[in-house]
Amino acid sequence: MESDNAFLDQYINAIAHVSAFGMAYSMFRAAKRRMLMSFVLGPAESSTIDFAGDVSKAIWGTPDKSGFGGTKHDFEPLERDVLRKVPLFGPALAKHLLPSKKKEPSFSGKKF
Repeated sequence: MESDNAFLDQYINAIAHVSAFGMAYSMFRAAKRRMLMSFVLGPAESSTIDFAGDVSKAIWGTPDKSGFGGTKHDFEPLERDVLRKVPLFGPALAKHLLPSKKKEPSFSGKKF
């Protein structure tokens, strides 16, 4: 009976080590992508913060980078967030109807 407990203890310790490495890997990936706050807060809080930011961009706007000193009111991120919350088909519809803006590829010295 003692040997069964030893095996179970080793198994639980191995699972704990693997999960700890997985959490550390996720944390480093989030930090690399500058999303560490979302990792720490969790999905509900980070979604709330993202939604509040989209509402503020839609209502108050962001400074226009064209150089004329105006503000730009961007409603697309807010519309995308609301559409994603529709059960079952929302995420697919949001991806199809309101795709995210694609970032331009950055320069790298490698040629493939």
